[in-house]
Amino acid sequence: LSTKAGTVAAGSFAGNPKKATVTFGAAFADALYAVTATAEINSVQEYNVVVESKVAGSFVLNLGTNAVLGLVGVNWTAIKHGEA
Repeated sequence: LSTKAGTVAAGSFAGNPKKATVTFGAAFADALYAVTATAEINSVQEYNVVVESKVAGSFVLNLGTNAVLGLVGVNWTAIKHGEA
């Protein structure tokens, strides 16, 4: 598939800062894909979700904070470049 998507639950984030690894069931051929990620929250807390350590089969989402106040989850979409 040229597009993969999902949601990472708040409880999946660990460490300081809070991070979670997204691993694909079937990897892309290479790491030439774009990821968009949006935090779903139920409070005034905001998160600047950063994508790190992107490889063909996974990537890491970094919330940039040690707390996950009000976080419900992070919705993400990965789109492979040059494929439809």
